[in-house]
Amino acid sequence: MKMYYALVAGLLLTTSLNAQTNSAAPAAKPAAKKVATPKLVEPPVSLKPGPATMDATRVQLRARSTTMGERLGQFQKGDTVTVLEQVENKWAKGADPKQWARIQLPAGTPVWVFATFINSDNTVKSSRLNLRGGPGENYSILGRLPKGTAVKPVQTKGEWMQIETPEIATGYVAAMYLKQDAAAIAQVEAVKAAASLEPASTNEVADVAPTIASTVDVPHTNAPATSEELAAFAAALAGGEVEEVEDPSKPRVVMREGIVHNATSIQAPSHYSLLGLETGRNINYLYTTSTNVNLNRYAGKHVIVTGEESLDKRWPNTPVLTLQRIQVIDGE
Repeated sequence: MKMYYALVAGLLLTTSLNAQTNSAAPAAKPAAKKVATPKLVEPPVSLKPGPATMDATRVQLRARSTTMGERLGQFQKGDTVTVLEQVENKWAKGADPKQWARIQLPAGTPVWVFATFINSDNTVKSSRLNLRGGPGENYSILGRLPKGTAVKPVQTKGEWMQIETPEIATGYVAAMYLKQDAAAIAQVEAVKAAASLEPASTNEVADVAPTIASTVDVPHTNAPATSEELAAFAAALAGGEVEEVEDPSKPRVVMREGIVHNATSIQAPSHYSLLGLETGRNINYLYTTSTNVNLNRYAGKHVIVTGEESLDKRWPNTPVLTLQRIQVIDGE
């Protein structure tokens, strides 16, 4: 009898240890039907800081340099924007553009802040305030305001406040949909050159941009376009027929930013969650099918996660993000 109880106890202990994996698997769901993603034909683009004009219809303004970034607005052919820099999305694959332009957000673009960090005189209370594309921490960061900056409220929604679009707020558009006038760019460069002749201050300290260290995944690049493909693309642009089109058959793949946290609830669909930077509240539960990724090593770290977002079938109000990539943000 004692041996029987010992065997039962050993079996229970083994089962308990096997359950302590990176993440508790959500309820199984039917496998999604794979749809072939068309290859994007992307002509080479070289944009400079300064004005640019949309050369396509219905071009999406996004919060990040990827089609996975949430949409902030839409441009029509002939609309003008201010390009701050051209950036490359080294993770681009399939129909996701590789070349992007970071632009100043047009006036009227909705920008939100966590209202708790705004003083009664409408100045920033915290040392650095995140600007977001919507009223919640599940929206991307569009910039940051330093302490003491004055803001102009537009409306409030719960704990969040929409403010007039600050000049520091930025977004992204696919670079291939923009064209620049050489004369306008030359004028901008002449103004910059004249400004550089002024004596430099000896009291200024250069800011160091935080680096993002990739921890999983391997960069992908698009295959180079043939001359025939580029000619066809140019002809379509000339006829005004090009527009940015999204594939509705794709799964909901999103990017979220926050702090990785050990989930303590026994009812949680995963052992790890993503907490918001402002409130410390749960944004998503994190789940991975990879046996090579130990989420415990990211606990307490500031990360950007990319993956498919869905609701757990056992707890319909619980969002779960199945990881495709996780990046640690350093230097903060």
